[in-house]
Amino acid sequence: MATKSNKTSMNSTNNSNSSNYNNNLKYEIADELGVQLGGDATARDNGRVGGQVTKQLVSRGQQNTDRESMKYETAEELGIQMGADATARENGRVGGSITKKLVNKGKGSNN
Repeated sequence: MATKSNKTSMNSTNNSNSSNYNNNLKYEIADELGVQLGGDATARDNGRVGGQVTKQLVSRGQQNTDRESMKYETAEELGIQMGADATARENGRVGGSITKKLVNKGKGSNN
């Protein structure tokens, strides 16, 4: 059984690896888009890179994920009843929460 300090160390290592991966992904995408990141980058260029990073992470998170089940589980967590009576706002909250989950899952799978 791992001690608390070992768990903290493992989490720190995992977070560091994930952070390094995401940083590398950011620069790879910027290179693909022909964007030079730094203080002179425009908000539009930074947004393009950020959008592509999010797409990549969501795509990775979707692998081996039952999205239909995730939708209903997330709605339940938010106290929202899915169906024809759900409002656009409720559907948006569910969709936003799913995106966050998929991004986080994508960050964790550094393949």
